[in-house]
This record gives sequence, structure tokens and C-alpha cells, in this order.
Amino acid sequence: MFLVRPVRESGVIAIEFGLTLLVFLPLLFAVGEFYRLSLCDQALARGAHLAARAAGGDPDNCASAARAAFEGDSLAGWLFDRNDDGSIGFVSGAGPDGSSAQEVRIDISSDDGDLSNGVDFADSLCGSEGSWIRVEIVVSVRARFTFQEMPRKQVSWAVNQA
Repeated sequence: MFLVRPVRESGVIAIEFGLTLLVFLPLLFAVGEFYRLSLCDQALARGAHLAARAAGGDPDNCASAARAAFEGDSLAGWLFDRNDDGSIGFVSGAGPDGSSAQEVRIDISSDDGDLSNGVDFADSLCGSEGSWIRVEIVVSVRARFTFQEMPRKQVSWAVNQA
């Protein structure tokens, strides 16, 4: 015997599907957006680590080495290049203002003092041999669910290996 489905049942299934979709799509959007922000944080952490390693390895030219290392990371270069010109616009000090010319703020400072008394990163750039180098990178990421720019910051350290 064959079961014949009543015509009214297909309408109920369509309504159930629509109501389930109304709940599921915003949840899927929120999970995807949090994943995207997490990906930005992970790429920023890796880029800061690579920049600090490069600054410690090339103390004579640490600012340009750190910038090249951050930009050389393919994921960071792809995520933080807002105007898709193939290069990241770096700024030091004030921070990115949201324009494409100022996509990433990178600050490098060093400490030549005794680490047991606390670290004061007051010296500029890479300092002398054996000093600690701090690389701080700040980017501004637009969150789609708040429509605002969210500053994301990552700090990484290295030792000057001159």
C-alpha cells in the first residue's frame, strides 16, 4: 500500500522550515563573525611574533625589518590590507585612524635596564645588544554586528641579538 500525503502537510513543513531558518541564520551569522574576529586576533598575534623576531635579528634596521616581517605574513597581509593595493600602510605613535594609508600601527621600544627592577620601555627602537625589544601592533577591525571599528592590539617581545 502506498501512503498518500495530504496536501495540507506540505504547508506545515514549509512553515517549520521558515521558523527554524529565522532562528538558525542569525546564530550562524554570529558564530561566523566571532570566527572572523578570532582569525584576525590569531593573524595579529602571529604577525607580532614574526615582527619581534625580525626586529631582534636585525637591530640596525629593526623598524623596517619588523614591518617587512609583518607584511610578509600572507594571512596578515591579506586581512589587514584594506585598500587591496598589495601593501600595508604603517603608522607609528597615534594609531590607525581608519584610512587606508594608516592600516596598522606598529611601535617598537626597548629596555636596557635591569629586568629585576621592572621593565620600562622608554628607549626608542632596538637599544643595545642584549636589551629587550617590545613590538606593539594595533589594527582596527570593523565588527559587522556593531558596525564600529574595534581596535585589536598584540604585544610581542624579543631580545636584541646584535
